[in-house]
Amino acid sequence: MTISGPLIKTKYLGPTARLGSRIVASHHRDSGTVWRQTSHWQHEESAFENARLAALALIRSSPMADWQAQIVASGFDQDHYYFIVSTPSMTSA
Repeated sequence: MTISGPLIKTKYLGPTARLGSRIVASHHRDSGTVWRQTSHWQHEESAFENARLAALALIRSSPMADWQAQIVASGFDQDHYYFIVSTPSMTSA
């Protein structure tokens, strides 16, 4: 079974003189559209959990909320966490 759907990429942004640590979740919908949500870093949570919460915030603040999208898979490399989002209609065998 293969699950397909939008990919959300998260990126950690370290603190600056003006802003605290943040995490940005983004999805490049097409060549002209990027959905993006920035969340405050929650120091009591792990890096993965901060990334997951940012991805969920992006889902809630974008048209993905209307699709009843859910995170169905995650992955990572040395720089980012990635989340695959799907709905029942996006799942294929």
